[in-house]
Amino acid sequence: MASNTAKAPVVTPVDIKKKAASKPVAKVRKEKVRKVKDRFSMPEHDFALIDKLKQRAQSQGRAAKKSELLRAGLQALNRLDEVELLAALNRLKS
Repeated sequence: MASNTAKAPVVTPVDIKKKAASKPVAKVRKEKVRKVKDRFSMPEHDFALIDKLKQRAQSQGRAAKKSELLRAGLQALNRLDEVELLAALNRLKS
């Protein structure tokens, strides 16, 4: 009596190499931005301002780190013209 079940195909090492060669190329990694660490001092009232800004961001549903606030401030200062930049610097308390 003949069996109607099909035999499993035989996989040879050559077949495995062909399948491995046909795999898609690995994903391209996103370039990491190099971060630079630095230390600086600031008056206590400016440090308190950072906490106030963190609370304002949190009240809008967005947690903010100190470094994010400082980076955002740098971006805002960069958009100022020279007169506005000097005025902002002159408003700083010592």
